[in-house]
Amino acid sequence: MPGDQQQGLVELPIEAAPGRFVAENARLAGLSGCEAVTQASATQGLADGIWLSTEPDSGAELAFEPRKTGFALTLTTVGKSHWVSLSFRLSIDTLRTGRYLCFLIRTTSHGFLSYRPCLRFLRENGFTDHFARDYMVSSDGESEQLSYIAIDRARQAQANAAEVHLFFQGSNFRTEIHSIEALLIG
Repeated sequence: MPGDQQQGLVELPIEAAPGRFVAENARLAGLSGCEAVTQASATQGLADGIWLSTEPDSGAELAFEPRKTGFALTLTTVGKSHWVSLSFRLSIDTLRTGRYLCFLIRTTSHGFLSYRPCLRFLRENGFTDHFARDYMVSSDGESEQLSYIAIDRARQAQANAAEVHLFFQGSNFRTEIHSIEALLIG
């Protein structure tokens, strides 16, 4: 309970500090109000700075369906695609103020679901990917999982922009993503 000193509990603020991915998290929460996509293109825009991605001309069949809270993703077949991702831009300036980028993701999977978050630093001549150490896995049902990526200061200093990619594994899946929240520690 908030302020409950008898139990030794301390209330910690859940809201992000001012300027810490407030706009990004609001756009992610707004996906529940986007248009459904029955067959995503290789780079399918969903909202400003948020898109689905599969390898072009790979035969991947990916659908997006908004829900009351969040959205559903259905991969009928991965085809020959080497990746399937939900991606979004992050403020590089905000990212510079932290040591760890974290993701709190609440899903309901229908069968096996595996994904791995990636922080991508973009620069004029290419990009560098930094992955969360662990894959996030659900065998079925609802789960809330926290993952993190240490921010590489040297790579970040060379970057002019940053993106997050949630790379999904497997040849097919169906999941409802209730919420995604980007957080910064340190």
